[in-house]
Amino acid sequence: MYIWKRGRSEQWSSGWRGHASTRYSIIPILQSSIPSFHRPPFALTSAPDVNIVSLLPSESAEKRWLTDYRRTPLLKASENPPLVWPQAESIRQFNGLWWVAHTKSRNEKALAHDLMAKNISYFLPMTWRVNRHSHRTIKSLLPLFTGYLFFCGNENERVELLKTNRVANLIEVKDQNSLVRELVRFDQALRAGAPLTPHKYLQKGQWCRVVAGPLLGLEGMILQTKGETRLVLQINLLGQAASVEIDIDMVEPIEAPKIPSPQGPQNPM
Repeated sequence: MYIWKRGRSEQWSSGWRGHASTRYSIIPILQSSIPSFHRPPFALTSAPDVNIVSLLPSESAEKRWLTDYRRTPLLKASENPPLVWPQAESIRQFNGLWWVAHTKSRNEKALAHDLMAKNISYFLPMTWRVNRHSHRTIKSLLPLFTGYLFFCGNENERVELLKTNRVANLIEVKDQNSLVRELVRFDQALRAGAPLTPHKYLQKGQWCRVVAGPLLGLEGMILQTKGETRLVLQINLLGQAASVEIDIDMVEPIEAPKIPSPQGPQNPM
């Protein structure tokens, strides 16, 4: 059995220094329950040879993510839309073609509510963020990828989405299978309660599969820096990523899948 352990750190993994932050890691409930997996054959004593491309050259992904929502009105927990609609065991069960809606500023949640009312299937990855102001602690649920919502449907439902007037443009998904595989990874991580945080997009790296714990079976790239190991999940279509801290003994190396090039925003409307 494993649990998420919350701790304090004086350094952000995304590059901030001198700021206290909250870190999470997966640990066994009992020390004796640590599985006897051997350390992976690849060396991770230093950061892998990866070419990191920042989408925001002057700011870290996490800092920009928080800045975008600094003035966003906070919703009560009961007012937040579900991450997945309709409720299903897996988003693989949705029928239709997947699209990416590039929303107008801070319209992700409002669009999700509109799609619920129209009974249009969607996936909006969100993660809880705890901010401390003076003597108050504020917990808010924020979109993981600012300005993006994934929806699945037919042509009529695409038109209904455009009628909400909350979408700046749409991204047509040419490789449906690749996007679904990536979305399923995020869906699995969020359902397991993984505290995902925005991360720089990786052009290449060592692929691994989680072999123990709540993320069992999850695949992604592994990155180790400054004594911290993180599992990186990516949406290659958008060139965006998120990560979660994990124990290196809980992963095994696998062959890297074929990764399509980032496609970027389009406007077929």
